[in-house]
Amino acid sequence: MKKRELIQAVAIHTDVDNKTAAKLVEGTIDVILATVAKGDVVMIPGHLPHWWSALDSDVSYLRLTPDPDSQQKLR
Repeated sequence: MKKRELIQAVAIHTDVDNKTAAKLVEGTIDVILATVAKGDVVMIPGHLPHWWSALDSDVSYLRLTPDPDSQQKLR
């Protein structure tokens, strides 16, 4: 993915203009583009913007949100 494409994607997903998105992209430490295959485990830290750019098949995932103070209501 070219930086221009990344900026456009960030602008769309965060509902900001391209200039603001460019500042967000420039302010990141790194952009990691990876191909994930069956059996791979991906850990994404909290508050880290992320998305799937392409899917070749269905994806199953587990979202773990630590809540040591029991602030979230159980569904």
